[in-house]
Amino acid sequence: MLARVRKGDLIIRDLGYFSLAAFAQIMLIGAYFLSRLSYTVNLYKSADEAASPINLIQYINRFGGGQQTMEFSLFVGEKHRLPIRLVVYRLPQEVYRKRQKAAIKTAKRKGRRARLSYLKFLKYSFFMTNVPADVWPKEALGTLYRLRWQVELTFKHWKSLFCIDLLKGTRPERIRCLLYGRLIVILTVQRLLALAARQAENEGRELSFDKAIQWLLRQDRFLKAFVARQFDTLMRKLLGNLRRLLKAKRKRRTTRQLITQQVGYLDSFSDSSEELDNGLAAGSYA
Repeated sequence: MLARVRKGDLIIRDLGYFSLAAFAQIMLIGAYFLSRLSYTVNLYKSADEAASPINLIQYINRFGGGQQTMEFSLFVGEKHRLPIRLVVYRLPQEVYRKRQKAAIKTAKRKGRRARLSYLKFLKYSFFMTNVPADVWPKEALGTLYRLRWQVELTFKHWKSLFCIDLLKGTRPERIRCLLYGRLIVILTVQRLLALAARQAENEGRELSFDKAIQWLLRQDRFLKAFVARQFDTLMRKLLGNLRRLLKAKRKRRTTRQLITQQVGYLDSFSDSSEELDNGLAAGSYA
C-alpha cells in the first residue's frame, strides 16, 4: 500500500495496522497519517537516544491541566522516535466504565488479569498524527478519525452487495474486464444513491445504503435500467420508494451525521447510546 502513497496524501489507520516503520515511511514521502495510539509503544519528550520513556498517565496528570482535550508534542517509538502530535480526550465516566468492564471481561475469558496501567489507559482516547495543528485543531481529530469507518463501510458494501472480491478466471484480461465492469456499476449506483441520500437529508432522515442497493439489485431493476438507458425512470422509482429505504430513527446519531454536523469528538458521547469506541490494543493483559 505504501508504494501508492503520494506527497500530501492522508493515511488513516486503526490499531490492526499500527506500524511505526510505516508511519516513518509516510513522513519521508511527505504524506500524513492519523492513527490511534497503541498501548504498547513508548513515548518520549526528546528524540535523544539517551532519553527515557515517559509514564503517559502521569505525564497527562502533570501537564494536562485537568482539561478534557489535550495536545502534546512528543516522540514515539524506542527505535524511530517519530515527532508526533498526541491528542488526548478524557472520556466521560460512563464510557470509561464500559471500556474497563469490557477489558476485564476479555482478560478473564483468556485466563488473565487486566493490567492496572492498561485500565488507566482506557480512561482516554489517544490519537497520533503529523498533520499540523493549523490544519486540524485537536478538537477535530477524533471526529475526523471516524472517516476511516465510513471508508471501511464502503468497501464492505462493495464486497457483500457487489461481490467485487469474487472474480472467476485466471487470465489477466478477463480479471481486468470483470473488475472494471463492476467498478462502472458501483460508480453508477453511487451517483444514484447520492441523489437519494440528499433527498433524505432534506427530509431530516438518512438513507440506508444497504436497503437502497438491495432495492436496486432486486428484480434486476438496475440491470434493466442500465441496458435500456432509463436511469431517469429508475431514479423516480427510487425516490418514490425512499421512505422504505431510510434508516430507522434512533436517539444516537450515526457516524455520518456526527461528521456532517461537525460534532466534536467528546460532544458525540452525549448521545444516549454512544458507541463504546474502545479500540482495545493487543498485549494489554498481564
